[in-house]
Amino acid sequence: MDQGTAALIAGIAGLVGAVGGAIAGAIGAVRGARISATETGRALMEQTQQQARSEYSHWLLQYRISSYEEFVNSARESGDKTLHVWRLVKKNDLQGALQALAAESSAYTGMIQSSARVSVAGPRQVVIAVQKVVDLTEASKQLITREVRSIGDSGSVTQGAEREWQEIMKERSLADKGVIREVQEVVQNPSV
Repeated sequence: MDQGTAALIAGIAGLVGAVGGAIAGAIGAVRGARISATETGRALMEQTQQQARSEYSHWLLQYRISSYEEFVNSARESGDKTLHVWRLVKKNDLQGALQALAAESSAYTGMIQSSARVSVAGPRQVVIAVQKVVDLTEASKQLITREVRSIGDSGSVTQGAEREWQEIMKERSLADKGVIREVQEVVQNPSV
C-alpha cells in the first residue's frame, strides 16, 4: 500500500469517525434535550398545579370572608328589627308590631339567603354556628307571632313571655359570638 492509499484510507477513517462522532453527539444531544424537556415540562406542570391550588385557596378564603360578612351584617339587621318588633309587642302596640313585622321579615329573608351562601362556603363548624343563629332567630319570630296573636285576642302579652324572650336573646348573643369565633378561626387558619 502506497502512501497515497494509506492517506486516503486514513482520511476516510477520520471522516467516518467524525461522522460517527457527530451522529453519536447528535443522538446524545437529542436524548439530553428530550430528558431536559421532560424534566422542564414536569417541573412546569407541578408549578402550574401548585399555583392553581394557591389561587383556589385564595379565592375560597375571599369567598368565605364575603359570605361571612354578609351573614353577620344580615343577622345583625334581622336581630335589630326583631328587637324593635318585640318592643312594640311589649307595649301592646298591635298595629305598630304588624307594620314592623314586614320590615323584620325582609331582614330575616336576607339572613336566610346569606346563611345559604355560608353553607356553600363552609367549613362545617361555621355552618353549624350560623345555623344556631338562624334557629334562635326563628324561635324569637315564633314568640313574637304568638304574642301578636295574644295581643289580638286578649289585648296583652302572655305571662312569662318576657322571660322567654330574655332566654332566647341570651342564647342568641352567645350564638352570635360563636359565629364570630368560628369565622376568626377560619380566617386565621385558612386550611380549616
